[in-house]
Amino acid sequence: MAFADETIVFLDLKADRYCALSRAMSLRLADELRRRAPLSGEVVQSLRAARVLADGAGRPLALAEAPTPSREVSASRPQIFTIARAALCRRRASKLLRGSHISSIVSERRARRKNHERSEEAIVRMAAAFSTSRPLGTARNACLRETLALLLFLGPRGAAVDWVFAVKGAPFGAHCWAQLGEQVLNDSADHARGYTPIMVV
Repeated sequence: MAFADETIVFLDLKADRYCALSRAMSLRLADELRRRAPLSGEVVQSLRAARVLADGAGRPLALAEAPTPSREVSASRPQIFTIARAALCRRRASKLLRGSHISSIVSERRARRKNHERSEEAIVRMAAAFSTSRPLGTARNACLRETLALLLFLGPRGAAVDWVFAVKGAPFGAHCWAQLGEQVLNDSADHARGYTPIMVV
């Protein structure tokens, strides 16, 4: 869940869709969440009408959080082996996105994050090589495939990296990237800061 441009936006992974509350209801819900107050009946009704809240147990509502991006990786000259391996990871990511539902991919990633090795220097170095090997003409809206491919490229080290899904309003836009602390690994920090995190995996 994200509070972007005075609008509460939800990401329904199972339905693979975004939905938003009205500005008035968004401001009210954001206020109740900040005060950690019990949700009012009117807010609960609005959430159920938008199909973002169901009866029964579930995760408590909370805004997604991620460190504010402050820097990105510097370009490096990739070796032929790196270019070939990156291409294989991009093909594998495309195949996964075609053959698996995004909710399954996210669930598997969450399970793998329980145990990970963290070597920031190695992760940044590998991310720089991967980004430099990006094919010319790759559309910016290929962020989902590119980020998943980078996580595959990082192998076990990728479990230490945050997969940030984010949105912006007026007009609505969605984006995702890989991030280690405050460092964006496959985008510019300026571009990433234009979005509000809605889910961090």
